[in-house]
Amino acid sequence: MTIKQFNKFFEIYTNVLPYVGMEDSKKAIIEKKQGWIQKLQQTEFPVAFLGSYSAGKSTIINGILGREILPEANESTTAFPTIVKKGDKEQGFIHFMSDQARMELWDSFVSEISTKISKDLKRQKNELPGAHLQRIKAAVEAYEKNHEIAIDQQELMKLQSLLRNFGNDEYKGKKKLLYQNSKIM
Repeated sequence: MTIKQFNKFFEIYTNVLPYVGMEDSKKAIIEKKQGWIQKLQQTEFPVAFLGSYSAGKSTIINGILGREILPEANESTTAFPTIVKKGDKEQGFIHFMSDQARMELWDSFVSEISTKISKDLKRQKNELPGAHLQRIKAAVEAYEKNHEIAIDQQELMKLQSLLRNFGNDEYKGKKKLLYQNSKIM
């Protein structure tokens, strides 16, 4: 069936529904499928790329797009949610997180680390992020030494990435990316 045929079906369904007794569960199934058809008609749709640290997600996206849109490196470069959208012009913008969003993200990483080592690592009142990170690193090192195991360091690396940009006005608001020969400058 084509989308046109599905739309005709849903048009008929909508017209006869008031005259036909139908169980709510069957109505829900049909309406869910109608939602799928509407999504298929959209010109934009989300695609998620998930993978561990430095697994090549940006490289794959750049390959699919046929140009270098996202930076690629052996270190964490796009460690935070990154959205690529098609626009009218070949241009790119980075929208940096607000300070509040950055702190919420910071706190979520700290919470994940706290869960891993079973220790409350919340920021203390007036504790600067750098001092907080040092306290977290010390707690992780102590945990690893006491339990003779290594824990996943991904959240710590993300905290370090966040810390690098704290207080730096260059990482606030919106920044236009410059392209030359399909490469980001």
